[in-house]
Amino acid sequence: FQKEKILGLYLEMEDAAPQDASVKYGLYQITRQFNQGAKALDYLAQAVALDSVYALEYLDLATIALEKERPREAIRTLELAREQFPLNPFIKLYIADILAKISDNDSAIAQFEPLLKLTWSDLYFKGIQASIQGRIDAVNNSPAIKDSDHTTPKKKAVVNE
Repeated sequence: FQKEKILGLYLEMEDAAPQDASVKYGLYQITRQFNQGAKALDYLAQAVALDSVYALEYLDLATIALEKERPREAIRTLELAREQFPLNPFIKLYIADILAKISDNDSAIAQFEPLLKLTWSDLYFKGIQASIQGRIDAVNNSPAIKDSDHTTPKKKAVVNE
């Protein structure tokens, strides 16, 4: 309820500890409450630069963007997360699913194909390759449609097996 006071305290903390990722993250959170999107994202980027664990917030931002029907913005935030966690295949899968949903078929296939080639644990990820192949098949069989964030429909992609 005292956003201004909280912001002031965080700014003082930033002056005292400019390399503290948790302070940058706190500034991100409070500036979001002030609806200062660009400034908030800058603070988040600073927090991520100091400690990559804060990049997990990009996953939440992607979910929020999808709820607001802004798939391209969701993809942009997921790409930021992927920069920090390049070995996490589920971020790429999430991006591919969004691309498929907005009928950016060629881009979706380009994301799905490398995932299909990964070695997945049968114990932990049983059936994931079949699921990815099913997604590829669905993309190849779907008509291209327009959405609010994607104005040019893409043609069907062809998977080279």
